[in-house]
Amino acid sequence: MAVGTVVDQVVDDDGDDDDDVDDAEESSSGSDDNVEARVSKLEEALAACLQSMDPVGPGVIQAVQARHALWCCGRAFRRGHARARRSRRVSFSTGRIQQFWSHSWHGSTWNKILTAMYLHNGCMASLIATIVAAIPMVLFTLELLPMRFQEDPEYPATSYWTRLVGLLTYCAVLGLWQPRKHIFVDILCIDQGSPKAKTQALLSMGAFLKSSGSLLVLWDPSFTQRLRCPSTRNPKPETLNPKPLNPEP
Repeated sequence: MAVGTVVDQVVDDDGDDDDDVDDAEESSSGSDDNVEARVSKLEEALAACLQSMDPVGPGVIQAVQARHALWCCGRAFRRGHARARRSRRVSFSTGRIQQFWSHSWHGSTWNKILTAMYLHNGCMASLIATIVAAIPMVLFTLELLPMRFQEDPEYPATSYWTRLVGLLTYCAVLGLWQPRKHIFVDILCIDQGSPKAKTQALLSMGAFLKSSGSLLVLWDPSFTQRLRCPSTRNPKPETLNPKPLNPEP
């Protein structure tokens, strides 16, 4: 069974469920065997597709420059899936992804954005801020800038020019720098308005990871909280049944 056929069947599965139920009620045992055989073939095709870690079709592996994910203080993460469906696609087809971003939509959005900004813009922000801060340092040494922001005493000579300029430059570069690294992030690399594209991306997730040079996990407490959901959402009452080890005669 072709992979494209598998994708089409998975996408259309919800729409065919009712028809399958009606057909199953009206059909004989022979048609039931055909349905079971069809399901079995579909399961085998899905397993082979996931095991191969290959994309299900051309153009499925998409990447985007990191600047699009961090632009406007991480607008891509803040606007959510609904607005992403109406936005212009900025991803492009590629065979190699420099970094795969894994994150949770249930955690703090701003913690995620600030962490990604620090990891991708922090080094450049520190470098540029150091170079720019050296300018007022030299001017201060040459006494071309005021020694102090307040009046006497004039000794020891104190100036906050370097700290102020360095801090402002660091913050500006941290928020405005445009990293060009090719990354994968679901909200930008998967067409949020196409169920078929989502299914293709899900079946090709192994191919995305295989094509990635590194993995960035923007971890937050929601990862562990979601792992606890199956056991805490419908907890069963605890039952104690002590067993004596040395029963008396």
